[in-house]
Amino acid sequence: MRMRFPRVPGKAVTERWPMYAVGQYFQVWPSSPGASVVSHNANVAYIGFANTDNAQQKLKLVGFSSSGQAALRERVQWMRSQGRLVGVSLGGEGYNVSLVDPVKQALAVLEISDSLGGIDFIDFDIERYPRDYVDDETWADQHVEFCTQVRALLGQYFCFTIAPGGQTIDSYYRIGSVLQEKGLLSQFGHQFYWWNISSVDVVVKSIERAVRIGIPADRLAVGMMLGDRPKFWTQETAAEWMRIVSERCGVTKTYLWEAALPGSDEWASNMRGVLPWR
Repeated sequence: MRMRFPRVPGKAVTERWPMYAVGQYFQVWPSSPGASVVSHNANVAYIGFANTDNAQQKLKLVGFSSSGQAALRERVQWMRSQGRLVGVSLGGEGYNVSLVDPVKQALAVLEISDSLGGIDFIDFDIERYPRDYVDDETWADQHVEFCTQVRALLGQYFCFTIAPGGQTIDSYYRIGSVLQEKGLLSQFGHQFYWWNISSVDVVVKSIERAVRIGIPADRLAVGMMLGDRPKFWTQETAAEWMRIVSERCGVTKTYLWEAALPGSDEWASNMRGVLPWR
């Protein structure tokens, strides 16, 4: 079934991010299973990760081998032909991403997109401050210029998402507000697995924080990770809390780290039941 992508109310109208989004990350390390593990019940796929190459100081996919390029390109094109959005996530835990030269990095995104036969979005999952970080205002300006340049190269319907986590969480709340005001934000999804979450009220408070700084609820997502440690989610908690957050706050988007972990297909099926896109 081909999914439709209704426009989301808000300032950014030149995009096609889904109103109901169920996303999964997957990695491109040679030892990883790759895109094949993304559930058919997910309509968004995040490729992890692209970071700044130390030699050329430009964005490149980490662990992306030439031998795996053809297979990944074929899979990406197949997922996109099914109506799913596929994008590249920048950062990840412990990796450096420099946006000090937004034009150069936008051109690097174009190269990555061409190598995959096209992508639909860039995801900011930059969990530590880059080595060239100055302050939040400068960093936000770099994000705006980078996104603007990428759209100039890849089209007005290209999307941008943020997955705040790690030491940069507070900065990305501010950056998310700026990108939303500039019409450049498609989704903002806090990683709710960096600390123990005792109740759904913790998730609701974070959503309320984002709304207070100008990010609409219909652009917010809940980031989850399954597991038996206290900070991770069970299938039952994920389904019940997502239902509560959707009904109470109007949030219609979620994502999972990551598709190769046990239970990811069941999770996507459960989320599709909570967030029934047409």
